[in-house]
Amino acid sequence: MGSVLFSSILSDVSSKYGLRYFNGSSSDRPKNTDVWLQIHSKVDVDKANDLYRGVHIIRHPYQVICSAYEYHRICDERWCVDANVPTQANGVAYDFDGLSYQEYLNSIPKDDGLLVEIRGRSYDAIRDMYHWDYSDPHFINIHFEDILSDYTGQMRRIFAHLRLSELGLDGLLEISDRHDTAKWAQNRLAKSRHISNKKRRQFTYKEILKDQHYRLIEEIYPADLLSRVGY
Repeated sequence: MGSVLFSSILSDVSSKYGLRYFNGSSSDRPKNTDVWLQIHSKVDVDKANDLYRGVHIIRHPYQVICSAYEYHRICDERWCVDANVPTQANGVAYDFDGLSYQEYLNSIPKDDGLLVEIRGRSYDAIRDMYHWDYSDPHFINIHFEDILSDYTGQMRRIFAHLRLSELGLDGLLEISDRHDTAKWAQNRLAKSRHISNKKRRQFTYKEILKDQHYRLIEEIYPADLLSRVGY
């Protein structure tokens, strides 16, 4: 969660301070990487190496579904806009009788599209978040909603945990501040394809999901899903 936000911040930080940054899967990660970002709770770390430190971002699963549905209808990610192209995250390829994931979502009513999203791309992202090792002391787990409500405070916490604060906290916060969407002009916010919640409201799923969606969630997800991830 928050992959675009942190990709932007960590890329800028690495560029400014001469760190070697990599955004991608563990299997492709160069050995000399200093800063690594991996999407969807799929970080494969060497448990024998006690030096790593990480941040795991969590978001309310129901909000993940709603946000992903809106994003996948307009994004330009190749796996989504072209049929039968594997995703970077898990290698799954979607093909709906020749239609891509995006084409299919845009060809059916919203309620049906949300059902597709619950079973589709969001399913693996949420399951990965559920199966995350929350006991790993090398990671801090931060709810995305806390970043929305206390952006600077959470960035301070993140930089401190990663020991990046040693580079100079003021400079780091100056970089992260540039990516705080609360400070963006409305026209810039409106143009962003990565932000479906333009008003920064923490939870909108109660206005979007209906009984049929909750029934499917209860059917295919673990019963303790919300409590497991801290909601």
